[in-house]
This record gives sequence, structure tokens and C-alpha cells, in this order.
Amino acid sequence: MKRHTLLILLGYFGLTVLLTWPVALHLTDAIPGDGFDGWQNYWNLWWVKQALLVEGTNPFFTDYLYPPTGVSLLFHTLNIFNGLWTLPLQLNFGLAIAYNSVVITSYVMAGYGGYLLSLHTLTRFSPAGSRSLR
Repeated sequence: MKRHTLLILLGYFGLTVLLTWPVALHLTDAIPGDGFDGWQNYWNLWWVKQALLVEGTNPFFTDYLYPPTGVSLLFHTLNIFNGLWTLPLQLNFGLAIAYNSVVITSYVMAGYGGYLLSLHTLTRFSPAGSRSLR
């Protein structure tokens, strides 16, 4: 990894900590948000771990909702990717840290993705755009 890439990522990490303050102080005992979507996504992370490691069942179906028949989660906002990459964090540090890691990482990666997009777009198209001004 190039040094400037690391500096950019650290910059976005610093901005994320600043703009989501005081989440950094409560990584183990609170989640950010308005009290609605945050808890649903928190449950999603828990459910992926519960389904795969405890119950050994398909994570896209649960009878924890609408018992006793259950419900398919295929059209639910279940993000299996976040559930899978946070499994090591959930097992070693707990669900709250895993969830807060998803939140912080999503902001950092969104910022870095925007940086790469603008770098690519401005580098690639600015010479063509400047020629049209003549």
C-alpha cells in the first residue's frame, strides 16, 4: 500500500470518528442511529451468526419473525456480506463492536471510493474538458 493511500484512509477514518462522535467512546455498549434501522441491521448481523454457527440453518429464512411459520429473508434488508465479514469480530469482541466496525468502515470506504472516483474522473477527463474551452 502506498504511503499516500494510507494517509487518505487515515484521514477518512479521522473524519469518521469526528463526525460520528461519541461512537468511538461507546464501541462496546451503544450503536449509532435513530433507533430504527440501526437495530434492524444489528439483528441482521446477529442472525447470520446465529443461523450459521448455532442453528446450522439457512440465514435467508427465520422463524424468529412471524412464529411459528417463520418468514423468508430473501427480500429483507439482510446483508449477508456484513454478517460474514463480522463473524470473527462477533466471536472475539462481541456484536456491538462488530456492528460499529461496519458503520465506521462503511464511512471510511465510501470516502475513499469517492476519492478514487474523483481522482480517476479528473485525471482522465480533465484534459479533454480543457481542450473544449479553447
